[in-house]
Amino acid sequence: MRIFFLLFFSCWFHFISAQDSDSLASARKGTIFGLPIVYVTPETSWAFGAAGIYSFYLDGRTPRPQTRPSQLQLAFAYTLKDQLLFYLPYDIFTSGNRYRFNGEVGFYRYTYFYYGIGNDFTEYPGELFGISFTRNRLHALRAFGKNMYLGLRYWMEDFTVTQVEEGGLLDSRSTREALVSGLGPMFQLDTRDNLFFPRAGSLVEAAVIFNAPLIGSDLTYSKFSLNASKYLNPVKNTVLALNTYLEFNSGEEVPFNQLALLGGGRKLRGYYEGRFRDKNLLILQGEWRFPIWKRIKGTIFGGTGAVSDRIRNFSVRQFRIAYGGGLRYLALKSQQIHIRLDFAWGQFNSSGFYLTIGEAF
Repeated sequence: MRIFFLLFFSCWFHFISAQDSDSLASARKGTIFGLPIVYVTPETSWAFGAAGIYSFYLDGRTPRPQTRPSQLQLAFAYTLKDQLLFYLPYDIFTSGNRYRFNGEVGFYRYTYFYYGIGNDFTEYPGELFGISFTRNRLHALRAFGKNMYLGLRYWMEDFTVTQVEEGGLLDSRSTREALVSGLGPMFQLDTRDNLFFPRAGSLVEAAVIFNAPLIGSDLTYSKFSLNASKYLNPVKNTVLALNTYLEFNSGEEVPFNQLALLGGGRKLRGYYEGRFRDKNLLILQGEWRFPIWKRIKGTIFGGTGAVSDRIRNFSVRQFRIAYGGGLRYLALKSQQIHIRLDFAWGQFNSSGFYLTIGEAF
């Protein structure tokens, strides 16, 4: 499992930056904070890099109170196994939230574990493979009403599998290099009171993308996804966050790295990302967030999920469970941006330690 170690001076850097940001005369001024990164994983050995966030408003000369903050994140890391990660997630709102643009641009030269496709490899230790890919994900949305957005989703990934274990499960798969490019409609309903640490409201995102040669894709298949979250306050100063995630892929040319993946820091923590993968995925998870002391919060969470080759083949016995707890540190008070530290456990001796920025859902 992936294990992250972040040096204590990184947290101190966050603390100093957050204090400076919160003392600004106007919260609507742009704020920047960053941190050096040091971590180690079984796949990478030691890795070193840096990350930062720039939060700002696109109000022009006439600020509008309802305009939500825009955010740019930038991170890069280099590992002792000659791996490289460079990515720029973004979320931009124009004045009055009329238009919203979010997504990610990145380049990755990395290694992952592959555990096969489906539910038949619960005891398989996994095999390491190398892959390089560039990624461009863009959601271009226009507001219709106060909280509803309609628009387009475009996902592109140009990947090359650079290394596989001879005689392994992945060695027999034919698609090791391809450009996948998909475009389709997207719907979003967002009533959250805060983008980075919601205490009330809902977020529903649904999209279909069609990968086809007409859009520049080497492979033909389609992907439907639904991500829905609800935020409640059962006890004063606490938040109960609930999330449902669905993903369905159709077509005979879905490459193994574009299948629905269970695991990672957002989709059922406690499992390695891709510990289970197939054409279809269903995840249900919940999290209770509560205050501890000043800028520090706590959380406990749990969930279940399953993958299947066909929708009708989902089975109760194939659902995997996971649970855990964690801490939150309020790094930027004006925007409610937190550093997230989670410990999670799953079945089949799976576990995970996650240290990142922002909530899982």
